[in-house]
Amino acid sequence: GTTLAFPWALRTLIDQGLAEQATPEVLATQFVELFMVAAALIAMVLLSIGLSVPGIFLFTALANFALLILLCVVQPEYLRDARRWLSERFGRQRLVE
Repeated sequence: GTTLAFPWALRTLIDQGLAEQATPEVLATQFVELFMVAAALIAMVLLSIGLSVPGIFLFTALANFALLILLCVVQPEYLRDARRWLSERFGRQRLVE
């Protein structure tokens, strides 16, 4: 009840001072709120099934890695761009003379 109603109450307070048109700032705020609520719900589920806090960090790392693999399979240019950026950034470092 009360715990899940808090983000919606926060959104209501934020929306009271805004114009009727949806600005990029408003949309960004709403997406941040959505992801905060989703992360809290996922953490609650993981804690309720017995996962520890370090386990939640491991779960998050593995989920991020899985998403990275998925993005690289769906959009191979991401991997090429990352390789190019890494080689430009760290590939040939010159010594300061």
